Amino acid sequence: MCFTSTRTAKTIISKLEEIANHLRLKVTKKDCGFLKLEGSKAGRKGVLLSIDAEIFEVTPTFHLVEVKKSNGDALEYQRVVKQGRRPALKDIVWGWQGNQ
Repeated sequence: MCFTSTRTAKTIISKLEEIANHLRLKVTKKDCGFLKLEGSKAGRKGVLLSIDAEIFEVTPTFHLVEVKKSNGDALEYQRVVKQGRRPALKDIVWGWQGNQ
C-alpha cells in the first residue's frame, strides 16, 4: 500500500506510531524515515507479522509513504491494513496510490 501526504515526516511517523500502538504492534525506528512494525505474538501460521513503512521526501512538503509486509501471514497483514488504514489515516493521506 502506498499513499502520498502533504504532512511533515514527523507527523506521518507520529500517526503510524499511534496506529501501531492501537493495533498492539511494536514500533522500531530505523534510519531516514524507515519504521518496522511487529506483532508481539505469532499469527495464524505461527510467524510474527512484520510490516515495513518507509517515508520518501519528494519535496519538503510532499511525501510518498510505502507500507509493505516483510514477514508473516498475508491474510493477517490484510486484516491489519484494513483495520488500521481508514479512517485512521484520513487526516494525513493526500491520495492513495495503486489499487485500493
